[in-house]
Amino acid sequence: SDQDLVAPEFALMGANQYIEMQNYFDLMLYRTTVPIAERNSNQRYLAYMNIEVLTQLASNNEQLINTINQLLLGGDMSSELSNIIADYINSRNYSTDIKGRRQKAQDALSLLIASPEFMLEGK
Repeated sequence: SDQDLVAPEFALMGANQYIEMQNYFDLMLYRTTVPIAERNSNQRYLAYMNIEVLTQLASNNEQLINTINQLLLGGDMSSELSNIIADYINSRNYSTDIKGRRQKAQDALSLLIASPEFMLEGK
């Protein structure tokens, strides 16, 4: 029965550690997905995480979310999480240029990374 289930991951990682890790992931996501030439000089040493495929797909929200789902969750994203990401990016007024599309891809990735579906194995 479900009453016998436990969450051992929280015995290993408390809520504060989870939040600290999420903040770090978010910071790195928004810093490292910007091409080196566009960065502030003090951030040029960071590795570059190439999200250009997602940036190109960002003009189509459904395609963006489906691709993120396939790449990072193996196609197992819940409809609830998909709707949360879609509602958020639909509510924002992103510019249609490369920076706006990159921002949309970054935001979609940030929401996914913050989700329990990504952070914990299983749903």
